[in-house]
Amino acid sequence: MPAAGQWHDGAVGTNALLAYGPGVLLILALVVFVGGCLNGTTGLGFATVVAVALALLLDARTAVILLAGITPLVMLLPVLRYRDQLPHARPLLPLFATTPLGVGLGTYLLLALPVGAIALGLGLVTVVSMLFGLWRGEVTLPPRWRRPLMPVVGLVAGAANSAVGVSGPVLGLYLLSLELERALFAFTVAAMFGCMGLLRLATLVAAGELSPGALAISLALCIPALLGVRAGFWLQRRIDQKVFNRLVLLVLLVAGVQLVYRGLGELHLLGG
Repeated sequence: MPAAGQWHDGAVGTNALLAYGPGVLLILALVVFVGGCLNGTTGLGFATVVAVALALLLDARTAVILLAGITPLVMLLPVLRYRDQLPHARPLLPLFATTPLGVGLGTYLLLALPVGAIALGLGLVTVVSMLFGLWRGEVTLPPRWRRPLMPVVGLVAGAANSAVGVSGPVLGLYLLSLELERALFAFTVAAMFGCMGLLRLATLVAAGELSPGALAISLALCIPALLGVRAGFWLQRRIDQKVFNRLVLLVLLVAGVQLVYRGLGELHLLGG
């Protein structure tokens, strides 16, 4: 395997990735398939599953860079599948409008605050909210708060995506509280993640962090990811709405726990 710290000097190169051998690359393909299947079923979970697995198999920086090349294309499939939901999504435009501002805010927070503190705070809020939702069986928000909170959620989701790489807990929790139908939920989440993913991809390419070879490997990993999304679509049609909502809550709970663990690790609060 490549030496530790190799990824921190310039772009991730093709030769360095291929040095891991066919076994690890096959595992990567399986991981992105499972992540795609989860995304196709619930609309969430792709980045959570794939980022953690890639970080364990490779390293955190490489995981983020490879994921940047995969996510926009993977999110395109649910957007196209549920494109008939576009008219129903127009009332959610304030959610999209403030996301770029949130990305800028997240970049500032990334530079000004410890990443661990941001991840820990977001993770704790997510875990408590999800446990409450699982206990009650639903996540509710008073109707009078829903529209005023929309631009705030877009801002926070963009900031979370830019600062810690995870915005699913914020976005998923809010959309669940709106009691959207599964198709509109999946369309909105995919469109939001796709927009944020494109912005992150453009930033990495402009910074020279994503070499053409690494981008080619990301595109190759899109094949099992897209097959997984198609499998998830097949599963989604066979899942009851209440089961679907609980599955989303469980995915968000796992994402919250991951953020808490990451925050504790970044702040050196874990033993060992």
